Amino acid sequence: MKSPNLVDKHVSSRVGSRRIALGMSPEQMAAAVGSTVQQVQKWEAGTDRIGANQLLKLTKILGVNSAFFFADENQSVPDIDARSKEMLPSRSVLYLSPTLDGLRLTRAFTSIKNRALREIVIKFVETIAEIESDANQKLDGA
Repeated sequence: MKSPNLVDKHVSSRVGSRRIALGMSPEQMAAAVGSTVQQVQKWEAGTDRIGANQLLKLTKILGVNSAFFFADENQSVPDIDARSKEMLPSRSVLYLSPTLDGLRLTRAFTSIKNRALREIVIKFVETIAEIESDANQKLDGA
């Protein structure tokens, strides 16, 4: 069997992202597709290629059409006003394929109902990002 290439890995990441977005466990997906949890994990990690028959099954299970798996991650951000553009990171989570980590974080964050706690989480993550950015700048300047 051929090793996965960049397209295979992209498709794999889209499968994992969609599964997580739906709140489906690897066990549930394995049962639905008629495979093992280990195989689902290999697909999502991009270490095993997903065959055409399995991909067809996954379109039904994940509620997407086949084009979803091949969508370009480098879509441009639609026209929005300048102030809004400043608020968006360079790779906006609103318009691009989310990472598995990003989806997990989003699912967990949106389950927090207390507005004050949500604000604390936002400030915490912003602070960590700023500290890391400062540290990287110091390393680059050294």
